Amino acid sequence: MSRFYLYNQTLPYDEDICHEFKGHRNIVLADVPPTCVKFGSRSPISKAINAFLNTGLGGVIYCGVTDDGVCKGLTFSPYQMDHMRVSIQDAMNNFQPSVPPHRWKLEFVPVVEENPSPQELKNLYLSR
Repeated sequence: MSRFYLYNQTLPYDEDICHEFKGHRNIVLADVPPTCVKFGSRSPISKAINAFLNTGLGGVIYCGVTDDGVCKGLTFSPYQMDHMRVSIQDAMNNFQPSVPPHRWKLEFVPVVEENPSPQELKNLYLSR
């Protein structure tokens, strides 16, 4: 069975040196809406990637999870999934030194309502 998260589920860990929660999908600063930049209410995912790279420990960034660890999910079309992959690859290439593709992984994990039906579970996907 594919892995999935339940909508409104609280994840079993907190944000720490190896886990970062992001309720959005803004990869670089240019993706962040100007009002969020002005008020400092949203930082790009690339900032968390940079922090994980600098620790040497790595880490996991959960997009679609609020700061208090509640899984809300994000909706992606196939085109948006491809765009996310390309955007992250571009960000990795812009780090100095660049981060080779074998050093990171992007997964799309479905978020389902509580008590999903067997048919819903059958149609789950996991993209790597």
